[in-house]
Amino acid sequence: LCVCSPEREPVVAPAPQLPLGKASAGASVLALIAVSKFADHAPLYRQEGMLARSGIDLSRSTMCGWLAAGAGLIRPLVQLMQRRILGSKVIQTDDTPIPTLGLIIGKTKLARMWSYVGDRVNPYVVYDFTVSREGQWVRKWLGNFRGDLQSDAYAGYEVLEQLGHVRSFGCWAHARRRFYKSRELAKSFCDWVLEKIGKLYEIETNLREVPWEERARKRREHAAPILQELIGRLKSDRPDHLPKSDVGQAISYVLEREETFTRYIDAGHVEIDNNACERSLRAVAVGRKNWMFAGSQFGGENAAAWFSLIGSAKLHEIEPWAYLTDVLRQLAKLGESPSDEALTPLPVSYTHLRAHETDSYLVCRLL
Repeated sequence: LCVCSPEREPVVAPAPQLPLGKASAGASVLALIAVSKFADHAPLYRQEGMLARSGIDLSRSTMCGWLAAGAGLIRPLVQLMQRRILGSKVIQTDDTPIPTLGLIIGKTKLARMWSYVGDRVNPYVVYDFTVSREGQWVRKWLGNFRGDLQSDAYAGYEVLEQLGHVRSFGCWAHARRRFYKSRELAKSFCDWVLEKIGKLYEIETNLREVPWEERARKRREHAAPILQELIGRLKSDRPDHLPKSDVGQAISYVLEREETFTRYIDAGHVEIDNNACERSLRAVAVGRKNWMFAGSQFGGENAAAWFSLIGSAKLHEIEPWAYLTDVLRQLAKLGESPSDEALTPLPVSYTHLRAHETDSYLVCRLL
């Protein structure tokens, strides 16, 4: 803004501080590109064409460079979210494959995108990109975590329990899915199992927001008898099904991990399944159908950072673009390697981001 007057020199207002230094991308533009790709699943080449129709010449290579630099800017915030998640009583985790270039010459290789979701006290989600599905990546991310871990039956998690680091909890959604897919092979039996699992879920519908102690008491009262009947039927009918059949494997999936599937009864802070984590991976799965692959390990790691902020904003029902725009502006003012004290809290009111809130809203002390 230039204010000119015949009596004095022109006055030029200072330019707004840009999040990427000398790059011309403002916070809102960078947030729009990130949300378009990682929340709305629009690859950069598609965004390039959309902008061109509006007369904006912005190449995909430029946008790629901006996203990489922006990922470096937001990474301290992602690391702080990781530390908050590690302070949870229970962490949910799962993973999904990501075809990636550059790991093997001449073709793609299946890397993994892991999701870690904190509990009710630490409601954040952080993603981690790894070049393989080896257990070392899970052990590295969880570090010295001592608590409860809810997941599927991946062996890498079981090692953590054997080491005494965590207490494992099974996911009844994973178990139910196996019986649902096998119901045509043993319809009467599978329908009975699905009915009992459905009753367990009916109990949970009324326990979502109750205190953890009360939830455990209600489960012992109402869910424990159903669970005992279900496990008993699985054991008695197991000899009737071939071990390698789909039904036999579904039964074994539960009985070989019986303790992990039943101990949630006494743990009110643990959900009946890890569907919250699976929902967090939906954005990755849908995006993968559009942008097809990660361009490199570096690109996958940058994507994980953006997914983390956008996913956590969604957990708090905050509009991702408005949140990212504000956060990028705040982080630009903090400079490199901001301290936890600087990040906690960001002095922002999010009333305008949640239409149904009437008071100023700051998500926990971080978002």
